[in-house]
Amino acid sequence: MNTNFAAGVPGWKTDRGRFYITYGPPSRVEHHLRAAESDRPLPLSDNDARRFDREVWHWDYVEGIGEDVTLKFVDICGCGEYHLPVEPNDLPRYTPK
Repeated sequence: MNTNFAAGVPGWKTDRGRFYITYGPPSRVEHHLRAAESDRPLPLSDNDARRFDREVWHWDYVEGIGEDVTLKFVDICGCGEYHLPVEPNDLPRYTPK
């Protein structure tokens, strides 16, 4: 796990590592890389999280939480450090040029 989620710190100290330890491996993971989507401009009203690399983790069931659990991790620094934003204001605002 330390090699899978590490980005300058041990993997178990990252948001993804902690959730992996707590809930187990997700049923599926979606990888959304900004570079792969750059040819499709996003409307200004779109969620700012889509302007960054992100991973969406899905669990079919998590004991104590329920069915269809989804967590979205965002790499706002572009350095491979994916965090779970707590509030929408945790993401930098996109300002068009």
